[in-house]
Amino acid sequence: MDDPADYLVAPETAKEKTRVPLPKFSRRAEFIATAINKKEPFFKRAAVNYVWAQLFGRGLVEPIDQMHEANPPSQPEVLQFLADDFAAHDFDLRYLIRTIVTTHVYQLSSRQTKAQTEGAFACSQVRPLSGAQLAVSMLVATGYYEALKPGLPADAARGKLETQYAATLTNLVKELDSAAEPYQPGIRESLFETNSPTFANLIGKGGLAARLATMKDDGALIQDAFLSVLSRAPTHDERGRMKEYLQRPSERRSACEEIVWALMTSAEFRFNH
Repeated sequence: MDDPADYLVAPETAKEKTRVPLPKFSRRAEFIATAINKKEPFFKRAAVNYVWAQLFGRGLVEPIDQMHEANPPSQPEVLQFLADDFAAHDFDLRYLIRTIVTTHVYQLSSRQTKAQTEGAFACSQVRPLSGAQLAVSMLVATGYYEALKPGLPADAARGKLETQYAATLTNLVKELDSAAEPYQPGIRESLFETNSPTFANLIGKGGLAARLATMKDDGALIQDAFLSVLSRAPTHDERGRMKEYLQRPSERRSACEEIVWALMTSAEFRFNH
């Protein structure tokens, strides 16, 4: 039995407990005090490296849980500057994230030239969306966001989307998330998108396919579909193949749903470029 003198609130000897013991010396409190001591390098560097990895797809130190002298950072000056700046601003995560995402390196394109090397963060790394990110993207791409957006600021519309369709998002994440870290798409996701009535209903009821079906100009329809789902205009080849598909005898609404499905199940849709 622990010595009650070591506790501010001593442990109870009775089988049924009515209170939580409180020791005079708390290992957890000491650990936290040590971690957020601005002079200690470990916590601030690890925190910065983790946030950097979440935003870029890889850390300044890789693997991110192997920070030691035998595994130096790829950009030591960057890690040290951000760690010191993070501590100087009282470990404010919002400040750290804002600092990183407003840098030139975060805003680089994923297009790589011969003079660039991806390991040096000279271009953006193409990486898969997480299950949660992909689920929200599906609602936005299929038109659910458009129905909420009129009259609302963008952030308010996004919040309303996630609140109003919380159950749908939860179910989508269950189907899409492989629980791997970093996230990796797999057979489960592919089967869900190919065979699940839930995914078909998501497209059918989202609003985008219905809006496309009302458009008589095939060129405008294809342009709108690409902009809505992939946020870019179609290439000449893509436009030609889509026009050829629309010329086939089929119900127009069904054809539009198939176009949305094809764009959403493409590799481009599920990757962050």
